[in-house]
Amino acid sequence: MTREEQIADAYKDCPEYVKNKINKEGWVPHTYYLDLKCFYNGDEIEKIGRELVRPKILRQ
Repeated sequence: MTREEQIADAYKDCPEYVKNKINKEGWVPHTYYLDLKCFYNGDEIEKIGRELVRPKILRQ
């Protein structure tokens, strides 16, 4: 599975407006944290301060 496929799979259930903000490393702006919490538990979400968030399954 390529990195792009992993990212697409991690965000497959998220709304389109979240998918449009994903960067090439799988991070989205912190403003979409609550959208991610709809699909992942809080401990399954990785954060960089109050800037970026992503599902922990995207760690390399």
